[in-house]
Amino acid sequence: MRDIKKSLKISILLIIISLIISIGIKFSLKLDNPVFLKSYLDVNYYENEDMYSLSGYSIELKYITNNGDKSKVLDIVFDKAPYLEVIVGEDQSIGIPAFYSYENNNIESYGPYDIHTVFIDLNMSRRNKKLEEVIELDKAKVYFDNGRSMEVDLGKIILSKYKENESPLDSIGMNGSSDGSSQSIFYVADNIFVSKVYSPLFEYSRDLFEFNIDKLGYLEEQDVVYNKYENLYFTSQFHNIEDPSRKLSSYDIKPNIYFEDKNGNEYTKKVNNISYSPNFNFKDIYIYLKSQGEL
Repeated sequence: MRDIKKSLKISILLIIISLIISIGIKFSLKLDNPVFLKSYLDVNYYENEDMYSLSGYSIELKYITNNGDKSKVLDIVFDKAPYLEVIVGEDQSIGIPAFYSYENNNIESYGPYDIHTVFIDLNMSRRNKKLEEVIELDKAKVYFDNGRSMEVDLGKIILSKYKENESPLDSIGMNGSSDGSSQSIFYVADNIFVSKVYSPLFEYSRDLFEFNIDKLGYLEEQDVVYNKYENLYFTSQFHNIEDPSRKLSSYDIKPNIYFEDKNGNEYTKKVNNISYSPNFNFKDIYIYLKSQGEL
């Protein structure tokens, strides 16, 4: 009988110790504030008859918060462009519907953490202000529906005015494969000289992916001649990103092709299909938060 009571006391003590450890672990993993993940995005904006817009395309940002956090982002004001009038929401894409479950409010759960998606659309009257042709966004103040606000570093988002003009280079297709490689194909309607292919986002991402032009391989700043009726190919593939501070960032790079026709007229054309979206799991989220000093 005495042994049974002793075993029962030990069992109760072990349960209490386990509860204390569990509570301690839970509190050690708790975030004081949401943590925004960095995005490096080339985005076109469109100048319509009366409005500036993203023409159905929503900028997507993601942030990490504690599991069960019901607060949502209501507004974002960009430090370098506080005049931008944007529509911000978490419940649905403002433009073309994105592939998320609206029933789940676009929240993905990984252990003690949730990943929220924020959708941003530009909706601004041309009468209010004439926008610059290129607008760089990095830091911003984010406002939540519970009254909280915080300063965040979003990475780098480059808004560029879309210019539709005729050129001797036409995009004819894109394709991708299961290994993560992709290809962009252009048709050359007349002789051209390609001098460089560049995006300001290369500064933050160029070491993360292979990017080649078919006639030269790695593109240096030198002229590459393409003759009439030839096709021009770009291939790209992101490496496995090991750096924990960059692994959960999102990338959508659209570098410009800088080229001239045979008469010396200068043109630019964007290369699409260079993108990377992180695959989330608890381990990577935990390592990222530790690397950022959030835990």
